[in-house]
Amino acid sequence: MREYLNLLIKKPIWLAVAFVFLVMAVILIKPIIIIMVAAGIGIVPWFVISKRISFGNYLMWSLGVAVFVFYFFTAITSRPIGFSRISTQNPGDNYNLLVDGFMAGKLSLVAQPVESLTKLANPYKPDLRDDSTYLWDVSYYNGKYYMYFGATPVVTLMLPFKFLTGRYLPETFGVLFFTYIGFVFSYLLFSLLLSRFFPGASLLYKAVGLVSLAMGPFLPYVLRRPAYYELAIVSGYCFSMMGLYFLFSSRFKDGRKLAKMFIASLCIGLAVGGRPTQIFCIFFLIERYLHEIGFRFNNIKHKLNELLALVLPVCACIFFIGLYNYLRFDSWGQPGFHYQLNGNFKITLGFSHPLVVLACFLSFIFNPPELTTVFPYFSLRFGFPYFSVAGPPREPVVGLIFCMPIVMVLACLWQFRKSLDFELKRFVFVCLLVGFSIVLLVSTVGPSVRYQVDFSAYFIIPALLLLTKQLSDVHDQIRKRVLSAAIVMTTFYIVLLSMLTSFTGYYDGLRAFHPAVYEALKKII
Repeated sequence: MREYLNLLIKKPIWLAVAFVFLVMAVILIKPIIIIMVAAGIGIVPWFVISKRISFGNYLMWSLGVAVFVFYFFTAITSRPIGFSRISTQNPGDNYNLLVDGFMAGKLSLVAQPVESLTKLANPYKPDLRDDSTYLWDVSYYNGKYYMYFGATPVVTLMLPFKFLTGRYLPETFGVLFFTYIGFVFSYLLFSLLLSRFFPGASLLYKAVGLVSLAMGPFLPYVLRRPAYYELAIVSGYCFSMMGLYFLFSSRFKDGRKLAKMFIASLCIGLAVGGRPTQIFCIFFLIERYLHEIGFRFNNIKHKLNELLALVLPVCACIFFIGLYNYLRFDSWGQPGFHYQLNGNFKITLGFSHPLVVLACFLSFIFNPPELTTVFPYFSLRFGFPYFSVAGPPREPVVGLIFCMPIVMVLACLWQFRKSLDFELKRFVFVCLLVGFSIVLLVSTVGPSVRYQVDFSAYFIIPALLLLTKQLSDVHDQIRKRVLSAAIVMTTFYIVLLSMLTSFTGYYDGLRAFHPAVYEALKKII
């Protein structure tokens, strides 16, 4: 069987893949031609190294290329893309307005508020504003527009791109970049932990892990509307996954320990700069240092270099975030939330009311998708019915246990209390602490599927590791095969749900901007 599979991964299989993409290009016309080129770029290296790597590695890299192709397709078919801004009042290009502001030596956006807005006694009251005369969902303070979203995407990607090319990087490609890099590092982290705690794990576990991390956090759904909201979220996701990979690499891989700790701390600081919810990743830094000193505080003086490597970068980032806030809003801890210009949704109880927070929390964990008979067959509900009473803004959301059913294995954590490696126990505990803390925090601002990118990985990775442990403890071959088949079917469901819901996303962008592609997919699927 292995000889047959090895035969399939020779060059002829890639000719078949190229033929499939050619057929898709003929059927779906323009957008897929670009995808075919991207796929070709991803596939060409495998012609060169196909004889130098094992079947397992070849399969994993091929899956990684397939994920990139799907991400790329989703992003570029979401909305029109251009490398130059049309107007300083373009509401869909706020991060590039901030790029212009930074290049002009300002912290504000280059767009100027209209005179009627500056003369209002209270511009934050929707009843007094003309909704057509201001930038949507930005902060307004002292006569200037500011972004209340984190500046990390600008500092690390969009501003360097503008300096190097003289062009503006579309937010679409920014979201795609951070999404894919974040996914890659989340898989590298999982693979590192898998090889550390389960060195004999089969190819099945690795493949399930890769697909689950690619589709489970609903990243394709986020890519369907790659705007500045999503850009801030995925930048935090990307740098948090990078930070955790380097952090655990400093523990489980030899060499350059201090450098890896420094990079991990810097990445977590940048994650906070993009998405403040990632502040809870500091718990991982604390756990890492406690492990370094053997949980004996009298050893701190012998481990000062490690302490500085873990503390200085993230503290420097937090300091500059606070300074950035102070220079804009005269407050170290105010990023601009209190000065937003948006719909100011009227709600009965308020976002911070315990019942509203509880309803949001339950939506993030238990809200089921809706199965329909109309393409794409799955749709997302708008939170628990309680919202019809409480009245927060209603956005689509799907519960974690429905979009990623394997996380239910975390409910069996008590079962592994004696057999689980102590280091793995600590990792699972910190992941759950960080994950639930983020869920609770985002529950105070209302439910939305895009917020799941903030916390999903902290549940998915430990769940995958526990699932591996559970299967490795099964010695009956028949039972093991049944459980393996169940895992494969569950993974297929995860892919199907994430892929089909991404065809519509928030505002049905694929059908709106590329109706021919949408109709072709409808006929194929």
